[in-house]
Amino acid sequence: MILVVLVWVVKDAALIASNRSGSSHEWAASRCLAIAVLGSGLLCAGCDSQHDKTSNEIAVEITGYDYSWQIKYPGPDGQLNTDDDLTTQRFLYLPERSKVKIELNSRDFIYSFTIPEIGLREVAVPGLPMFAEFTTGGPASFDLLGDQFCGFSHENLIGRVYVEDAGEFLGRLQDFGHSGQADAEIPAI
Repeated sequence: MILVVLVWVVKDAALIASNRSGSSHEWAASRCLAIAVLGSGLLCAGCDSQHDKTSNEIAVEITGYDYSWQIKYPGPDGQLNTDDDLTTQRFLYLPERSKVKIELNSRDFIYSFTIPEIGLREVAVPGLPMFAEFTTGGPASFDLLGDQFCGFSHENLIGRVYVEDAGEFLGRLQDFGHSGQADAEIPAI
Protein backbone atom coordinates (compact mmCIF):
# COMPACT_ATOMS: atom_id res chain seq x y z
CA MET A 1 0.00 0.00 0.00
CA ILE A 2 2.75 2.45 0.94
CA LEU A 3 4.62 1.73 -2.28
CA VAL A 4 1.45 2.28 -4.35
CA VAL A 5 0.84 5.66 -2.68
CA LEU A 6 4.45 6.75 -3.16
CA VAL A 7 4.42 5.75 -6.84
CA TRP A 8 1.14 7.61 -7.32
CA VAL A 9 2.51 10.80 -5.70
CA VAL A 10 5.77 10.68 -7.69
CA LYS A 11 3.83 10.04 -10.93
CA ASP A 12 1.52 13.01 -10.21
CA ALA A 13 4.46 15.24 -9.30
CA ALA A 14 6.29 14.30 -12.50
CA LEU A 15 3.18 14.89 -14.61
CA ILE A 16 2.51 18.28 -13.04
CA ALA A 17 6.16 19.33 -13.32
CA SER A 18 6.52 18.14 -16.94
CA ASN A 19 3.51 19.85 -18.45
CA ARG A 20 3.17 22.73 -15.99
CA SER A 21 -0.59 22.51 -16.47
CA GLY A 22 -1.13 21.31 -12.91
CA SER A 23 -1.44 23.83 -10.14
CA SER A 24 0.50 23.92 -6.89
CA HIS A 25 -2.81 23.01 -5.23
CA GLU A 26 -2.83 19.66 -7.07
CA TRP A 27 0.69 18.95 -5.84
CA ALA A 28 -0.24 20.00 -2.30
CA ALA A 29 -3.29 17.73 -2.37
CA SER A 30 -1.16 14.81 -3.56
CA ARG A 31 1.38 15.41 -0.81
CA CYS A 32 -1.33 15.74 1.85
CA LEU A 33 -2.95 12.51 0.74
CA ALA A 34 0.38 10.67 0.84
CA ILE A 35 1.22 12.04 4.27
CA ALA A 36 -2.24 11.14 5.53
CA VAL A 37 -2.03 7.57 4.27
CA LEU A 38 1.53 7.06 5.49
CA GLY A 39 0.96 8.80 8.82
CA SER A 40 -2.43 7.29 9.59
CA GLY A 41 -2.70 5.31 12.78
CA LEU A 42 -2.15 5.63 16.48
CA LEU A 43 -0.63 8.97 17.42
CA CYS A 44 -0.73 9.56 21.13
CA ALA A 45 2.33 11.15 22.63
CA GLY A 46 1.59 12.39 26.13
CA CYS A 47 -1.63 10.47 26.76
CA ASP A 48 -2.11 8.86 30.14
CA SER A 49 -2.55 5.39 28.67
CA GLN A 50 0.51 4.07 30.50
CA HIS A 51 -0.73 5.10 33.96
CA ASP A 52 -4.49 4.71 33.89
CA LYS A 53 -6.63 1.71 33.23
CA THR A 54 -9.49 2.39 30.84
CA SER A 55 -12.98 1.84 32.13
CA ASN A 56 -14.71 2.04 28.76
CA GLU A 57 -14.33 2.52 25.05
CA ILE A 58 -15.99 5.09 22.81
CA ALA A 59 -16.15 5.47 19.03
CA VAL A 60 -16.61 8.95 17.59
CA GLU A 61 -17.01 9.96 13.94
CA ILE A 62 -15.69 13.41 13.04
CA THR A 63 -16.47 14.85 9.61
CA GLY A 64 -15.18 18.03 8.01
CA TYR A 65 -18.01 19.66 6.10
CA ASP A 66 -18.70 23.25 5.04
CA TYR A 67 -15.65 24.56 6.96
CA SER A 68 -16.62 23.02 10.30
CA TRP A 69 -16.31 19.83 12.31
CA GLN A 70 -19.41 17.68 12.72
CA ILE A 71 -18.94 15.30 15.65
CA LYS A 72 -21.12 12.21 15.90
CA TYR A 73 -21.50 10.05 19.02
CA PRO A 74 -23.31 6.72 19.31
CA GLY A 75 -26.78 7.05 20.81
CA PRO A 76 -28.41 4.79 23.42
CA ASP A 77 -27.85 1.69 21.26
CA GLY A 78 -24.07 2.22 21.51
CA GLN A 79 -23.60 2.00 17.72
CA LEU A 80 -22.59 4.70 15.27
CA ASN A 81 -24.55 5.38 12.07
CA THR A 82 -27.96 4.46 13.44
CA ASP A 83 -31.06 6.61 13.89
CA ASP A 84 -30.27 7.50 17.51
CA ASP A 85 -26.80 9.04 16.92
CA LEU A 86 -26.05 12.37 18.58
CA THR A 87 -24.20 15.18 16.82
CA THR A 88 -22.52 18.41 17.77
CA GLN A 89 -20.06 20.84 16.20
CA ARG A 90 -16.53 22.01 17.06
CA PHE A 91 -16.40 20.66 20.62
CA LEU A 92 -15.34 17.08 21.30
CA TYR A 93 -16.45 15.72 24.67
CA LEU A 94 -14.86 12.53 25.95
CA PRO A 95 -15.10 10.48 29.15
CA GLU A 96 -11.98 10.27 31.27
CA ARG A 97 -9.85 7.13 31.29
CA SER A 98 -11.41 5.78 28.09
CA LYS A 99 -10.08 4.29 24.91
CA VAL A 100 -11.18 6.62 22.11
CA LYS A 101 -11.53 5.46 18.51
CA ILE A 102 -11.94 8.28 16.01
CA GLU A 103 -13.03 7.90 12.41
CA LEU A 104 -12.10 11.08 10.56
CA ASN A 105 -13.85 11.95 7.29
CA SER A 106 -14.45 14.86 4.94
CA ARG A 107 -17.46 15.55 2.78
CA ASP A 108 -16.02 18.39 0.69
CA PHE A 109 -12.38 19.51 1.17
CA ILE A 110 -9.08 18.31 2.61
CA TYR A 111 -8.89 19.37 6.27
CA SER A 112 -6.18 19.05 8.89
CA PHE A 113 -7.29 17.81 12.32
CA THR A 114 -4.91 18.39 15.22
CA ILE A 115 -4.98 17.98 18.99
CA PRO A 116 -1.45 19.21 19.84
CA GLU A 117 -1.48 18.29 23.53
CA ILE A 118 -1.74 14.57 22.74
CA GLY A 119 0.28 14.60 19.52
CA LEU A 120 -2.68 13.76 17.27
CA ARG A 121 -2.36 15.14 13.74
CA GLU A 122 -4.43 13.71 10.90
CA VAL A 123 -5.80 14.79 7.55
CA ALA A 124 -9.45 14.40 6.55
CA VAL A 125 -9.72 13.58 2.84
CA PRO A 126 -13.01 13.18 0.95
CA GLY A 127 -13.72 9.51 0.34
CA LEU A 128 -10.78 8.27 2.43
CA PRO A 129 -11.61 7.62 6.11
CA MET A 130 -8.72 7.96 8.57
CA PHE A 131 -8.62 6.25 11.94
CA ALA A 132 -6.90 7.19 15.18
CA GLU A 133 -6.96 5.76 18.69
CA PHE A 134 -5.80 7.14 22.00
CA THR A 135 -6.60 6.81 25.68
CA THR A 136 -7.80 9.75 27.73
CA GLY A 137 -6.39 10.52 31.16
CA GLY A 138 -8.11 12.52 33.86
CA PRO A 139 -10.28 15.60 33.32
CA ALA A 140 -8.63 18.11 31.00
CA SER A 141 -9.23 20.57 28.19
CA PHE A 142 -7.24 20.72 24.93
CA ASP A 143 -7.15 22.75 21.74
CA LEU A 144 -8.77 21.22 18.67
CA LEU A 145 -7.23 22.83 15.62
CA GLY A 146 -8.28 22.49 12.02
CA ASP A 147 -7.52 24.04 8.67
CA GLN A 148 -9.02 23.70 5.19
CA PHE A 149 -5.68 24.37 3.39
CA CYS A 150 -7.06 27.40 1.58
CA GLY A 151 -5.03 29.96 3.51
CA PHE A 152 -8.00 31.45 5.37
CA SER A 153 -8.96 30.80 8.96
CA HIS A 154 -12.36 29.21 9.57
CA GLU A 155 -13.73 29.70 13.08
CA ASN A 156 -15.76 26.48 13.06
CA LEU A 157 -12.63 24.38 12.48
CA ILE A 158 -11.15 25.56 15.78
CA GLY A 159 -12.66 24.10 18.93
CA ARG A 160 -11.88 22.32 22.17
CA VAL A 161 -11.60 18.79 23.45
CA TYR A 162 -13.06 18.29 26.91
CA VAL A 163 -12.17 15.18 28.86
CA GLU A 164 -14.60 14.95 31.74
CA ASP A 165 -15.85 12.68 34.48
CA ALA A 166 -17.82 9.75 33.04
CA GLY A 167 -20.99 10.89 34.82
CA GLU A 168 -20.72 14.41 33.37
CA PHE A 169 -20.07 12.96 29.94
CA LEU A 170 -23.13 10.69 30.06
CA GLY A 171 -25.25 13.61 31.30
CA ARG A 172 -24.02 15.75 28.41
CA LEU A 173 -24.98 13.04 25.89
CA GLN A 174 -28.43 12.81 27.48
CA ASP A 175 -28.77 16.60 27.14
CA PHE A 176 -27.81 16.32 23.46
CA GLY A 177 -30.51 13.69 22.99
CA HIS A 178 -33.21 15.69 24.83
CA SER A 179 -32.59 18.77 22.73
CA GLY A 180 -33.06 16.72 19.56
CA GLN A 181 -29.42 17.17 18.60
CA ALA A 182 -26.64 19.38 19.90
CA ASP A 183 -26.43 21.16 16.56
CA ALA A 184 -27.67 20.66 13.03
CA GLU A 185 -26.73 17.38 11.42
CA ILE A 186 -24.85 17.07 8.19
CA PRO A 187 -27.36 17.10 5.35
CA ALA A 188 -27.76 13.79 3.54
CA ILE A 189 -26.29 13.47 0.07
